[in-house]
Amino acid sequence: MSVLARIRGSLRRRRGSRLAILPFADGSWLFGAGAIEGIATLLGSVDGLTIVGPVSSLAFSHRTTDLGSAANELGADFLVRGQLEDEDEDEGEQKRVVAQLVRTSDGAELWSGAWRFETETLFDIQSQIAGEIARALGSPTPAPTPDLTYRAPTSDSVAWQYYVDGRIALLAGDPTRALGRFEAAIERDSIFADAWAGMAECWRDAREAHVSLRTGTDLDATVRAVREGADRALDLDDTVARAHTALGYADLLDWAFDSAEAHLRLSLEMAPCMATAHQWLARTLLYRGAYEDACGSADRAMALEPLDPTLVNESGWPHALAGRIDEAVARSRRAIQLDPEHALSYLHLGRYAEQSDRRGESLTYYRAAVEVSGREPFLTAFLGTALARAGERSEAEEIAHDLIRKARRGTPVATSLGALLTTLARHDEGLAWIEAGVEAREPIALLAGTSWLPLSELRSSSRLADLLENRPR
Repeated sequence: MSVLARIRGSLRRRRGSRLAILPFADGSWLFGAGAIEGIATLLGSVDGLTIVGPVSSLAFSHRTTDLGSAANELGADFLVRGQLEDEDEDEGEQKRVVAQLVRTSDGAELWSGAWRFETETLFDIQSQIAGEIARALGSPTPAPTPDLTYRAPTSDSVAWQYYVDGRIALLAGDPTRALGRFEAAIERDSIFADAWAGMAECWRDAREAHVSLRTGTDLDATVRAVREGADRALDLDDTVARAHTALGYADLLDWAFDSAEAHLRLSLEMAPCMATAHQWLARTLLYRGAYEDACGSADRAMALEPLDPTLVNESGWPHALAGRIDEAVARSRRAIQLDPEHALSYLHLGRYAEQSDRRGESLTYYRAAVEVSGREPFLTAFLGTALARAGERSEAEEIAHDLIRKARRGTPVATSLGALLTTLARHDEGLAWIEAGVEAREPIALLAGTSWLPLSELRSSSRLADLLENRPR
């Protein structure tokens, strides 16, 4: 049995049923990502029901897949599918929304419904679909109050289209395009809270992908931009869970872990099936050294997005730090199956191989990570460290020289550069860069001295001991 299957089975037993909402056929922006998000948000409060996330659901947008295959890939007990159809010609341009709830174990249709559709009825139809699905599954209502059930995010259909385009761009890993679409949505509707939250997410995702949305953007500017978008969203509507998740991320960048955890847990109270909130909660717990708790949150994120290579790969990280290397390896390999050019999965496999004393294998993985990332400096530093430990000092020194130049220009690579320099026996210089990494709040600095960044060459350094003693938890 695969790692993924074991986790899905465990979560089914603990949390009840899993439901996936497939993109509606011929729905364009009206019943694509927007409908998945809208219906999933409403159903997220149904007790015992897990909603598969949009990255995994939207993987079925451009392929024809039988229900059995979709259910197996998504680990779903129930599937929602539908389409937007043209009515008879004598009805003019009227369209009809058709939706269906199917039990995957036997293909039985548990519910179906149809509505005449007009753009202004979009959110009402989504709410009705969610309510009917909840009732078909034995739950009285999908949301705690009628106000939440029927809340329309915007009254401007063009703003909604821009917003959905932005969400699709974010899911596709293009925060630059997404930011432009969210800004266009806000130009149409300045009180569109979800679009403000989307802007915050763009800055977050750009930071994670090492993409610059504005020339010269540094860590502090990113944190300000995330907070600005999230705070504006919450001023308009304090029930926008994505905004709380974004604030949790901003606090994480500031190493304000208590506040980060509080925002992320509040987000999950509002939207228990938001995979990104589980992801950042896992990261927060990992940086605090609470590895077992981090495993639980990371497992939950992966179960919600079983086809997202980033979450699948990252879910193994706390397991590795907790000593379960084989589990972590299996997840990174699964991530590469989902995306053969997922650079961080190769990096993680390199780390796991190195921790298992398979140095030749680790070098292969590190070189792959560097190649597919376009020589991302952070990844190159790990390659240099592995080369130094393998006795390939000349190449390691070349990498160190290049990274020093880039670090002095502001590239956030100080901590991993420090680790490389200490491996090259340049201990004082290496420690100075590690201290610079702490000062710059580089997340990896929080893992200095762990199995992820062991710094074994500095084991007897009182200077490093003081640094590790005083880092935040």
